[in-house]
Parts: sequence; structure tokens; C-alpha cells
Amino acid sequence: MLAEYERLPPTMRDYLQEREARFSPRSLHKQKHLLLTFWRWLQARRLDPLKAAAADLEAYQRHVADEHRTPKGKRLSPSAQAKRLSALKTYYRFLERTNVLPVDVSKRLVLPKTPRGVTKRDYLSLQEATALLQTQAKRVVETPPKKLKWAIEFRNLAFFALAIATGRRRGGLFDLKVGDLDFKRDEIRVEKEKGRTGRVLPVAHWAMLVAKAYIETARPRFQSAGSDRLFISKRNGSLSHQVNEALFALHAQTVAESPDLTELADKTLTPHGLRVTFAKLLFNGGCNLRSVNELMLHDRLSTTARYTPIHLEELRSTCRMAHPRA
Repeated sequence: MLAEYERLPPTMRDYLQEREARFSPRSLHKQKHLLLTFWRWLQARRLDPLKAAAADLEAYQRHVADEHRTPKGKRLSPSAQAKRLSALKTYYRFLERTNVLPVDVSKRLVLPKTPRGVTKRDYLSLQEATALLQTQAKRVVETPPKKLKWAIEFRNLAFFALAIATGRRRGGLFDLKVGDLDFKRDEIRVEKEKGRTGRVLPVAHWAMLVAKAYIETARPRFQSAGSDRLFISKRNGSLSHQVNEALFALHAQTVAESPDLTELADKTLTPHGLRVTFAKLLFNGGCNLRSVNELMLHDRLSTTARYTPIHLEELRSTCRMAHPRA
């Protein structure tokens, strides 16, 4: 895969180099993968990206929509199609902006419409989030400290605690470095995420205490402790996969040990669900939508509103109390 990246055309490498200064390594990796997919399609048809016409790009769009299949044999969803075509369009806009091409030949491509309703992710109530963290803390306590499994359980506890306390995206949490945490001020520094840079976000003190204890006692147990990443794997494997499996197992154990939380058993919890949980807990606790928007690093208030829908009766009540002519 790395060798294929190196064989990308010079213009694609220049484009990726420009984006490297603005985006996180994880986002950059996704862009590389999407461009590589397009480059393979071009090679199969002996096309040069600089000589491709609008009709060629429309043929690629039809390929993405009708011919391409996922590993499970399914067609790409409209949002997945939009991501592939969006990477293509930004690449050709770059070529026009840098005068490599006189015109942007991707202008005729229209991205498929994606549904913009309420974000339908299962999230946790305050009681459920507390029970989840308490169950994971119990796993840490019950595991012998001399074993690597103890360090893994402690890492998972720190990950889940920061996920619920910060609302960071899973990729943003994986990209965190030890130096990004300020334990004196209870803050984390966001270097790059979704194109936004240079942000400092407050974090609940209890979550920072968990992260500090993890760094001081459990993190040195990993073979890859020489890395500056906050969350590391036991053998430099896929941390994303490990965390997903740990969350599923934790959810099942929490359900078994908390029979009074009747709604928890019907929920399917994911790392993104913890992000939604953060937004819901803040909003239900009285935080205004604009503040939630800033803490979640959303570009638009409409995006945040999908996580925290406001009931019509609540809007009526707010208008009656706040509007001078109500």
C-alpha cells in the first residue's frame, strides 16, 4: 500500500502535501486512500488525471454509484459515495487553483444527497454513562496489576472517560499526544481535526485524573510506550478494532450487572455513541446549543442540532419566557 502511495502522480502528491499542513494524520490517510482508489480506476482505463475530461469523471461517478461493492457485496451508501467524489473535486479544485489545469473539470459532478435528520446513534443517559465507567473501573481493579491485561483495561477506562468527558471524535482521541493534556488547567489541546486547528478545550477534572493515572502507571507497560501517542496498542496493532471490541464487551457486562437500567440492553453502543452522549448530557444539563457546537468542533450549528434536537414544546416555553412580545 505504501509503495502504491509513492507511485501516485506528482500532482496528487503535491495536493496531499498541501493538505498535510491543515489536517490530522488520520484525515490525511483517508484522503490518500480515496485518491488511490481513483488513481487505480484511471490506470485500469489508461487515463491520465491531467487529461481526464468531465465525461471521464462522470463515468467514475457512475462506477462509484452502480458498480463498486463493499467487502460484503453491498453498494456504497450515498454518504460514502459523496466522500469519494468530494476528495476528487477538492483535488481538481487544487489543480485549477495552482494553475496546473486551466479549468476545474469536476465542476459538473453533483454529490449525491445525504439525509440530514436527527443523528440516530444510541447514546447513554447520565445513569447509564456512570454505570459504564464504574463497570470498566471494576475490570481494572479486578485484574492483577502485573499483567498486560491490566494496562489494557486501564487504557480502555481512560479512553472511555475522555470520550464521554470531551465528546472528541474517535480519530481525534487516537491522535491525542501525551503533551496535549494539561493537568494543571484540566485542558486538552486540539492540533488538527476536520480542518480546524489550534483549539484548547476544557475537560472534567475526574476524567483528567483517570488519564493522568493511566499515563503514570499503565501506559509504560506497552511495548510501544516510546510513541508520543496517548493511546497505544499492545503490539502496534489496530487500536480502533481493540477499542470497539472492548466497548461491546463492556456494554454487555454493564447490562448484565445493572438490571435496573432497562433501556440499556436495547442500545447498540459505538465510540461515536459516546460522542453523542457527551452532547446530550451537556444539552440536557442546560448548556446552550452554541457552546455545545464549540465543544464538539462542529462547523455549523445545524450539525450540532442533529445531535441535540429541541422539542417543540421546549421552544414554545423558551419563546414565552424570553421574547418581549410573547
